[in-house]
Amino acid sequence: MPKTSNAAAQACAKVEIQPGCTGSWYDIGGEATIATLPKEVVQTGVAYVFNDDTGVLTSGKKTPVTVTISTLFTNGATEAFNLVRAVWATEGCDKVMCARITPEGGSIGDLEINIGDHNTNAFLTGFKPPDVDASSGDAAMAEFDLYGNYEYDVKAS
Repeated sequence: MPKTSNAAAQACAKVEIQPGCTGSWYDIGGEATIATLPKEVVQTGVAYVFNDDTGVLTSGKKTPVTVTISTLFTNGATEAFNLVRAVWATEGCDKVMCARITPEGGSIGDLEINIGDHNTNAFLTGFKPPDVDASSGDAAMAEFDLYGNYEYDVKAS
């Protein structure tokens, strides 16, 4: 089998968020530094019967995942920290936010990985303001978690 020549560089990905899972998508690539996408798994089960020493295996639906996105702390109105903070500050139980990650960078036809989709929302389940360290010259970092299912789509535009 020949070696691939189509590998995508991680540094060239596109990361976007959509507060409320409706309306405008915000490209947070200028602040996002890491998007951690956990492995997707399906529910599995087993039942044992009396006349065999192995179980009857079944599988079910895909379980939701928690996606963590790390961003630089910036205080601009349409930058990641304040967009996410506004959703986090929403009263009640519906802290809805979707995200999409395009590993190849977002050109026409690139694969999109959506957290939350057209049928179900994703939920903002964690928000962490920046830690500060007087002995560090590093940028201050914030982080947030989204809980939902992946949807794989081909970018249309």
